[in-house]
Amino acid sequence: MLALLLESALRLLALGGVVWLGLKLFRVRNPHAQMTAWTVVLLASLSMPVLMRFVTVTIPAGPPPPQLARIVSAAPSLPLEAILSLEAIHSPAGPARSAAAPSSRESGVTASGSDAISRALDWREVMAGIYIVVAGVLLLRLLIGLVLTWRLTRRARPVADRWAAGADVRVSDAVGMPVTFGSTILLPPECFEWSAAKRQAVLLHEGSHVAHGDFYVLLLAVLNRAVFWFSPLAWWQLARLADLAELISDDAAIEVVRDRPCYAGILLDVASNVQRAPASLAMARARTVRRRVERILAATAVPTRMGWRRRAMIAITLIPLVAVSAVTIARSTPALPRAGRRSMSRSSHAPITARRRPVPTPSSPRASRASSRRWSIPIRRLPAPGIGVWPKLASWSRSALAPRRRGGRMPATSGESRTAART
Repeated sequence: MLALLLESALRLLALGGVVWLGLKLFRVRNPHAQMTAWTVVLLASLSMPVLMRFVTVTIPAGPPPPQLARIVSAAPSLPLEAILSLEAIHSPAGPARSAAAPSSRESGVTASGSDAISRALDWREVMAGIYIVVAGVLLLRLLIGLVLTWRLTRRARPVADRWAAGADVRVSDAVGMPVTFGSTILLPPECFEWSAAKRQAVLLHEGSHVAHGDFYVLLLAVLNRAVFWFSPLAWWQLARLADLAELISDDAAIEVVRDRPCYAGILLDVASNVQRAPASLAMARARTVRRRVERILAATAVPTRMGWRRRAMIAITLIPLVAVSAVTIARSTPALPRAGRRSMSRSSHAPITARRRPVPTPSSPRASRASSRRWSIPIRRLPAPGIGVWPKLASWSRSALAPRRRGGRMPATSGESRTAART
């Protein structure tokens, strides 16, 4: 799971770099277009682990060379047990030593491999634990903020005045500046003392957030940051989407008010009170007010609004980039001949530790000498009769079987000796 998230973060980092470079090269300065582009990247970020599973391109592998195919098809299909037993029998160090040496080697290799695997598993468990703790803290913070803001919204008093007609406007003592939670606009109690121009500017600004669904977009961005908290793109993307949402709302208010210095003063007045709800979209954040005021005073025209058709065109343009960043390239394995497949299947089903031929344990010195002779004397083919040693063997057998003479005479048999004794 952690490897999948890391790979997704790297792919998203590449996608974000390409989108940022494209916006710079084409000089796209319209905040509506930028908001649409980064929203598409946000949706791709949340769905990247799923897209990587389904968007797969398989490259067919070419057939193996003819020589390799002939070698594989002509190879004997011996099981792994037979091969290992033959190696054990014909080893130069003898079967007993060859049976003991592999076991020690295998035990050493197994021990070192198990140690390496245990260390790798330990590091993976530590990294997974750190990720779960950080992601859990961020998600718990988001959940607590949503619950507290929802309770605050439920307790707020709805406004029934004419200037709040057509919107869900409520007043709460727990907020110090205008904020938006879903489709509800929360105002501080001193909103009844504001001037008509200030009240109108505030409602136009917050109404733009509600109309564009900025609260839900930023909620997805916070969720994306909790999942990919180790990626700098997730943190930068959340800040960038919040800035673009504020710029679009400022343009919507200025388009109606048509007084840039007056709106800049209202913005500074609202930003003087930084108290806001835990999980909401505030009108003025202290760290972005200065840039927004400078932009309001420096600009001379309001950027043109974009309809849903232009937004759809931007999204369609970015879909191929998202598909390329999520694609997984796989290579198909070439088909093997039948003999090669049969030998591979038999060797794959063979056990890892092959059975070796048992070595006889001699119980007596004579048996030990016989066993050593049996293992040491090679079997050779004897020559044909009449050639080489056969005449010598025949003469030796005749001389060995013939009775020995005593004094030039043949020794008397037992019958002859008894007859001579009687006479």
